[in-house]
This record gives sequence, C-alpha cells and structure tokens, in this order.
Amino acid sequence: MMKSIFLHTFCVVLGMVLIGLSAGSSPQRDVPSILLTPPSELRYFTLGYNESVSDSLWIRAIQDLDLCEQSKADVNGSAKEPSESQKQQTLPSRCNKGWVYRMLDSISELTPKFRSPYLYGSIALSVIVDDREGATAIFEKGLKHFPKDWKLAYQGAYHYIWEVRDERRAADLLIQAGKNGAPDWVFALAAKLYAKDGRALLARTVLEDALQNVDDPESESALRIKKRLNEINKQLAEMPETQPAQPSSAAPKPENKATN
Repeated sequence: MMKSIFLHTFCVVLGMVLIGLSAGSSPQRDVPSILLTPPSELRYFTLGYNESVSDSLWIRAIQDLDLCEQSKADVNGSAKEPSESQKQQTLPSRCNKGWVYRMLDSISELTPKFRSPYLYGSIALSVIVDDREGATAIFEKGLKHFPKDWKLAYQGAYHYIWEVRDERRAADLLIQAGKNGAPDWVFALAAKLYAKDGRALLARTVLEDALQNVDDPESESALRIKKRLNEINKQLAEMPETQPAQPSSAAPKPENKATN
C-alpha cells in the first residue's frame, strides 16, 4: 500500500514537472506561456535515477539558455544604453536568479558532479542571461565540486572581473587556474587585473571561447556574446599598444557541451 502511494505521488509530481518544463517558447521568443522549475523535493522522488532526471532537465534548460523571464530587453539594445559613468559601476542585472538559474541549481542538486551545467551554464548566466547573482552561485558551486578544473576557474575569473568587479577574487581564480594546468601566462594576467587592458584581455578570450560553443551563430545567445565582444575589442583598440599577456588564440579549446 505504501509503495503504491509512493509510486503514485512520484508519477504525479514528475508528470507536473515534465508538463511544465516541456512548454516551449512562443514564435516571437517571448517568455514561454508556462515556465516552471522542478520542486525542491524532486530529489526524493527520483527512485535513484538522479542522473536520468538531471540529463532530462539539462536538455530542457539548454533549449532556453538565453532566457530571462524577468526582462524584455532586446538583444540588439532596445533597453536604455548606460552612460560612461554608469559603465564604471556595477549595473543592476537584467535577471535575478531567474528560470535558467533555478534549472541549473536543481540539476546540480541532483547530480553535483555533472560538469556541463557549471561550465556552460554559469558563463551563459553571466554573459547571455545577465543574471549576475545566479551566475556567481553556480560558479561557486561548480568550483566547490571541481576545484582543479582550470577552465571553470578561468571563466569564473572573467565573471568576477567584468560582471562583479571583484579584482581580488578574479586574481585568486586565475592563480587557481594556473596551478591546475592553465597556461603560464595566467599568472602574469592575474597581476594585470587591476589595469584596464588586463581586464579586457581576459574578457576577450573567454567571450571568444563562449562564441565557439554556440551552435547557431545567428541565435540570440550568439548576438549577445558578439555585442559584448565588440565592446571589448573597441576598448582594446583605443588603448595604447602593448604586448598582450596572451594571444587571443590562446583561449581554451571548445568542448562538447553534451558531455557529462
């Protein structure tokens, strides 16, 4: 009897989750009409199939990895452009622990050692969704479970220096990356993070790598990355000529984002 009740409850909860999560976006790429996230109790109803459920959630998440249901700002900049003085400050995020973050957080709770949501999800939250608080949480959770993953630490350094404006944390992450297999120039770059050109160089390599991992070069995700990359390249072009801490081509090679 108890087993029957348990299985019935599991089917009901999982069915509600899958119905909600399967709601696709509208043709205009507005916010999906139904946008749900897994309940926090889901881990108690997976019957040991955490990885299968987590994979399903990841497949659903990457379908709208650029989504911020809290904002209708256009990818091409229909939102008001910040002034030069505002650009020197930490601007409010476009999204605040929105749907993408909650999906990634649920996935990481089910399978803490699933690397892809940390590696690709965190940078998507940072650059594409503009969910600064959510990206920080996913980066830190990923670094806790993968402290020797130099690529994750390197991307985290970008997030902290460019999005959060925390040079000290960014430098720590670059040093952490260098100690775990990153190219030696990251140590020199860590020392330059307090200079404007050092920050721009770090941003360019991470954004170029992120762009290589976007399947559709004309997607909203790609357009957001290109827009930010153009801003970085413009800054670099306006700076006095210096020897860069690393060439642009030294960005980490893209990986298969479907791997675990």
